[in-house]
Amino acid sequence: MKVLKKDGRIEEFYKDKIITSIENASDDVKEPLTLSDVENVVHEVEKILYNLNKKEVTTHEIREVIILVLKNFGFHDVAEAYKNFM
Repeated sequence: MKVLKKDGRIEEFYKDKIITSIENASDDVKEPLTLSDVENVVHEVEKILYNLNKKEVTTHEIREVIILVLKNFGFHDVAEAYKNFM
């Protein structure tokens, strides 16, 4: 899957970038997630994105899915920090 960036560039989808951004958001709100928590969130995000059956997803779509999944997993403060982080 490819990611359409805000500036028009197209990159490969890298889950490591999502992991880092979630960890940063959780650190910002002093609510560090376990590695297992982060992996579960990222797995669910990947599943939702791949189920869109699109060759390209926008960074906006990825952000919205991440926020949704964080909230669904009960990490509301992290979701808010993530929303404000980028």
